[in-house]
Amino acid sequence: MTNPRPNAAAETRRPSSVRVRAVDERVVSSADLTGKTALVTGATSGLGRATATALARRGARVVLGCRDVAAAEKVATAIRAETGVASDDLVVVGPRLDLASDDSVRSFAREFTSEHPRLHLLVNNAGTNFLKRAFTKSGVGVIAQINFLGPAALTRALEAPILAAAAEGREKGGAGAGANVVHVSSVTHRYASVASVPKFLRDWDVGSYAATKLANVMFAYEIARRWGKRGVASSAVDPGAVYSSLWNNDAFFSARPMKAILSFAYAPPEDGAVAVVIASLAPFARTGAAGGGSGEKEANGDRDRDRRRNGNRNRKTDAAAHDAAADADDDDDARTRFYARGLFASSFISALAPGGSPAEDGPGVASALARAAWSVKFGLWGAGALACSLLDYPLRRLSGGRVASATREVPSSAMSYDAAIASELWDEAGKVAGVRGG
Repeated sequence: MTNPRPNAAAETRRPSSVRVRAVDERVVSSADLTGKTALVTGATSGLGRATATALARRGARVVLGCRDVAAAEKVATAIRAETGVASDDLVVVGPRLDLASDDSVRSFAREFTSEHPRLHLLVNNAGTNFLKRAFTKSGVGVIAQINFLGPAALTRALEAPILAAAAEGREKGGAGAGANVVHVSSVTHRYASVASVPKFLRDWDVGSYAATKLANVMFAYEIARRWGKRGVASSAVDPGAVYSSLWNNDAFFSARPMKAILSFAYAPPEDGAVAVVIASLAPFARTGAAGGGSGEKEANGDRDRDRRRNGNRNRKTDAAAHDAAADADDDDDARTRFYARGLFASSFISALAPGGSPAEDGPGVASALARAAWSVKFGLWGAGALACSLLDYPLRRLSGGRVASATREVPSSAMSYDAAIASELWDEAGKVAGVRGG
C-alpha cells in the first residue's frame, strides 16, 4: 500500500463536529418514495439487486443501470413479481451502462435525462475487485475507473435531473432533501489513502480497491459541500461483510474451503443492503427537527438520563445545546454522512483504524519508524476488523436481530475529510462527464 505523500494520515484530521449519531430505523424505514425516481447501478445481483427491491417496495420508480441489459430485464421482472408493483414501468431497465467506458457513461446520462427529467435518488453501487492489471483508453486503471471515476462521472453527468428533483422538493416546501446520492464504500477505506489524484487514477498499485472506496467517501462529501444547500443529500455507506459474486473473481476466495467460510460467516446481500437502504431513505424521512430531522438522534446516553431525571429544565438546556452543536456541524445540508451497521459501526472500527500508510520511499530513520508503527497498528486493527467481519452477521442471525443490527452515522477515515483532494476528484469526474464547475 504505497502512498506518495509522507505521513498522509497525520496531515488530515476529522472535523471536531463529526460524531456518532444513532438512526431511528423505524422512522427511516417508513419513508414513502411514491412518485420518486431512483437509479441503482450494478443491480443485476448482490447489494444492487437487494437495494433496488427494497426501494421498489417503498413505491419508487426504480431504474436499473447495468452493463448486461438482458440480465437486467430478467431481474426487473423478478423484482416486479417479488414486490407486487402495480405497473411494469415502476421497475425498468435503463440504457446500457458500462462504467468502464467514458462514452457509455455519457451516453447513458443523456438518454436517462431525456426520459427522466428528475432523479430523486442515485445509488452508486456497482463495483469490482480482483481484476488483472488493465487500463482504459485514457490510461485509468480499470478498478479505479469502475469503482470511482465511472460512478463519479455519472453523478456529475446527471446533475440536471438531480438538481431538478432537489429544486422541486424545495419548491414544495418539504422538510429535508429533495434528492439524494449514495455511494457504497467499504471498511477498507479506513487504511487507504489518495494523496495524488493522477497517481490514484493511473498507477495500478495506488489505485487499489481500498483507495477507490476512500475516493467514494471523499466524493460523497464533496457533493454535500457543492450541492447540499441546493437540496441534495449525499452519503457513503459501509455495508459490512457481505457474501456476493464479487468474491468469485479471486481464485483463493472462490475455492471451496474459503467459499464455505464466507457463505456461512458473511451476510447475504439482503442483509448487507440494510445500511445502504437506510442511507437511501433517510433524507426522505425527515421530521423537520433541527439538526436531527432525518430520523437521526444523538448517541448520548448521559443526556437522555439527565433529561429523565431533571424534566423540563434540562429539556430546554439540552435543546439549546443540540442546536449549537448542529450549527457547528457545517449545518445539516452540507453535513458529511457515513453509515455503518453492527460491529462495523463500533468505535473500534471507526476510531482505531490506522488511516493511510506513510510513504514507502520516505527518507530517514523517522520515516522508517513511522512505517513500522503504522504496520503494527494496521496489523492489530486488521486482526480485529477480520474478527468483526466473521462475527457480525452470525451474531445478528443467532440473536434474532437483537445484536449487531443497529445502523449509525459514524466518522469515516480521517483522510476522507481532505477537501482539497476531494475537489480534485470532483474536477476529474467533471472532465469525463463533460461538465465544469458545479
